[in-house]
Amino acid sequence: MTLYAYCLMPDHLHLLLRLGQAGTELGALIGTFKSFTSKQSWSLGHKGELWQDRFYDHVVRRNENSLIIAEYILQNPVRKRLVQGPSEYPYCGLPDPM
Repeated sequence: MTLYAYCLMPDHLHLLLRLGQAGTELGALIGTFKSFTSKQSWSLGHKGELWQDRFYDHVVRRNENSLIIAEYILQNPVRKRLVQGPSEYPYCGLPDPM
């Protein structure tokens, strides 16, 4: 899996990723992620559910610009007025080059 962009907001998470290996299912990957992060959260004292049961996905088409999608993801905390610029928000980034 390659993670191009992410932004963890107070009430949701954005990811721009490529699954990589054939046969990898997005639902299984997200399920594993939710399970792992929930257990970590509970070990730190959080009570209750961390994630909703469902998630929304969008397949990036050839005619879509993934750089624009990544910028949209990074601008989330700015649109929500949490910060002035995306570089000020510690929970978003571009870990893998496109």
